[in-house]
Amino acid sequence: MEALSRVVDDSIELEAKRKEDSSWHPCRVSLSYSGESLVVDFGSHEFEDMLLKKEEVIVRLRFRSMMLQVDDCCHIEEGARVLVNHKLQSKNLFHDAAVEKARFYHQINYRFC
Repeated sequence: MEALSRVVDDSIELEAKRKEDSSWHPCRVSLSYSGESLVVDFGSHEFEDMLLKKEEVIVRLRFRSMMLQVDDCCHIEEGARVLVNHKLQSKNLFHDAAVEKARFYHQINYRFC
């Protein structure tokens, strides 16, 4: 089992959608002791671990989103789906959004999905 988790750690990065605020965050996933669900560890004291049942996995777990590089901003088109860093108080929350209008270099209007 240790060899399998080492392979997963090196090759697949995942993110999970939190139940509390529907924000996406990097995570590690393991099988629960009962084998009936997955344990999602956000690796932070700020966020609690969560258990996902089989039905929830498809909605709340995905491959990690790629961060845009500076040059990528010029190529974003209207309607593109992006992950937006939404800062609330002292927390950084990441939500899915759709680009409404791309202007100048770093100015992008979006709406949350």
